[in-house]
Amino acid sequence: MPVIACGLTAERLKIGERLLAFLDRTPLPVLITPMAKGIIPENHRCYCGVLFHSLSDYLEDIYKDADLILGLGYDPVEFNYESWMADIPLIHFDTVETALPYSGTYLQFVGQADEWFKLLEELEGSEISFDSTLIEDVKSEMNSVYEGFTNHFGPAAALKILHEELPVNVILTSDVGSHLHLAGQFWHLEGSRKILMTNGWSGMGFGIPAALAAQLNDGSSTVVCITGDGGFLMMAGELITARRYNLPLIVVVFSDGELNLIKIKQSWRDVPIYGTQLYTGDLFGADIFFGVTVLTADSTESMKKAVIRALSVTEPVIINAVIDPEDYRWLIVKR
Repeated sequence: MPVIACGLTAERLKIGERLLAFLDRTPLPVLITPMAKGIIPENHRCYCGVLFHSLSDYLEDIYKDADLILGLGYDPVEFNYESWMADIPLIHFDTVETALPYSGTYLQFVGQADEWFKLLEELEGSEISFDSTLIEDVKSEMNSVYEGFTNHFGPAAALKILHEELPVNVILTSDVGSHLHLAGQFWHLEGSRKILMTNGWSGMGFGIPAALAAQLNDGSSTVVCITGDGGFLMMAGELITARRYNLPLIVVVFSDGELNLIKIKQSWRDVPIYGTQLYTGDLFGADIFFGVTVLTADSTESMKKAVIRALSVTEPVIINAVIDPEDYRWLIVKR
């Protein structure tokens, strides 16, 4: 059975409606890269999950027996094909020729999205076995594992509270770090929710500037940035910008005192943990930072109260979510 893998070029070209129409006639499993998030709804029967991000190793049960991968606007800068695919034949559709170091059998088709779907129409009516039960079982198992980490105040619990308490018009921006892996997989985009993030050859410090831009561009939406303390410290001065323009921005800092993703990668390579601790004690040590209110949350109850209070004011607010980072070690896929 073929499997579709969609990437950021597919999202940029807005092929979602064309893809959904194709899937109605020819259902196939759909994997996405992080920056293609939202191209089809997460509750669609063909939607499988996000490659590279949290618990994505479970997705192997879906694609390991595929006889063909159809890469639609898949940009390898996000996640190389060879980093997750076995020796499976590949047809790569893009608008420009792409350097593919993939060592298996592959073909490239360079053209516009309308041409992609004309070729894909050749699959319509063919006898393809589609097992939606497998997809549902895999997604259910991933969600069950994730939910198992929400019974104490770690990143999964903090993200769950944000998902429950924030309005349907929220624009979430996410900085780079361990928390991004969780948000990329488990932040669902029902309603008019949006997520802005970076991936691939990306750097820390994206979250706060992206949130400022989103708030300036769309003042009617609730804008929330989630960032680790490392990413926050890189752009902390921009809170003055939010204050100067009185932007009702909510910055949620997942505070664990360390560069956690670097620490995890060091542990994967069995090297001594070095240079990852940022500070000891409390990150802020006060309830005001550059004139912006700081709300500290160290439990599910205080996190809910902090989110509700932050939503009630029309000025920038920081939520200092003091989390236990141990969850990341189990929820981030080793690469």
